Amino acid sequence: MNMEALTNLQPELLKVYSRPVSEDDLLAIRRFLASYFAEKSMNLADAV
Repeated sequence: MNMEALTNLQPELLKVYSRPVSEDDLLAIRRFLASYFAEKSMNLADAV
């Protein structure tokens, strides 16, 4: 695994989720993030 510096988002997520999260919550968070970035990408593509 390539150990590069963290992105600006990663330290913030580490702070917020420094406690255990249930598997259901983890799945919901992953889906939320995927949906957010998919929508953002679609909006950028539509603007081209």
